[in-house]
Amino acid sequence: MTIISEEAKKEAKELEEAKENMQTQKIVNAVVQAISNVEDKNSIGYQLTSLSDKIDGVETKLTQKIEGVETKLTQKIEGVETKLTQKIEGVETKLTQKIDGVEQRLTNRLDEHDKRFDKIEASLDLNNPNGSLSRLKTDLENRIDQVTQTQNQQNNRLITLETIVDRELPARSQIQ
Repeated sequence: MTIISEEAKKEAKELEEAKENMQTQKIVNAVVQAISNVEDKNSIGYQLTSLSDKIDGVETKLTQKIEGVETKLTQKIEGVETKLTQKIEGVETKLTQKIDGVEQRLTNRLDEHDKRFDKIEASLDLNNPNGSLSRLKTDLENRIDQVTQTQNQQNNRLITLETIVDRELPARSQIQ
């Protein structure tokens, strides 16, 4: 857009300089011609009127050319603006789609991590009968009960053996 603006400024400046040069040249030519025809006052008046008409004609032509250039530049600028707007909208659309995609992927990942965390949390909950710590606690309690039963059985056997030994020892000592 800057290149077109630069070109537009350059063309406008060239047109303005051309306009000034043409006007100056026409005036100089007309004045030179008017001075050379100084012989008659009517001739000078006629020359000035003619000069004024020529200047008006040149001015009209230059104004028309400038307006034509302005119209062309305006059309070019509007075309460039339209193209830039379309490109910007396209980029915005692509960025929005990419951002939406990234956002969705992040949301999915967060959901997966939340599910994993919930599973880990559930497995660590002692009050959850399906949790691994709860199962471990139950397994340990069952093992302790088994060990306690085994210990009680061994204690009962020991007591029974002691009782038998206590009965048999006095009887053996009497036999000897």
